[in-house]
Amino acid sequence: MLVQQQWSQPTAGDISMVAKLHKLCTIYDDMGLKLLLKVDEIDGDENTKAARKALVRRVNGELDRLDRLKKRLDPLMSTSDSASAALPSPGASPSSSPYAAAAPAAPEAVGSG
Repeated sequence: MLVQQQWSQPTAGDISMVAKLHKLCTIYDDMGLKLLLKVDEIDGDENTKAARKALVRRVNGELDRLDRLKKRLDPLMSTSDSASAALPSPGASPSSSPYAAAAPAAPEAVGSG
């Protein structure tokens, strides 16, 4: 039996992880494209050309994988944008936070009298 987990609302950790993963995909994509540009400059004999061709195919395959992953992350990025707007900002006062009622009260300072 297949059980599908449903998320009521993404947590701050989920949002952060999606954003980091999307950023890594973009960085790796840029690195792959730069590698292809450098590989294009390689000249040589038939063995070198065959190795270059195999490398280009492999890099293109990885770039395709990154593109597919980014497409899967894109809807989550738009969800995380709207969900992050609902999260309290780091500098927000506890009273302005929608989660303030659930937070435990701070212990009162005891004077050394």
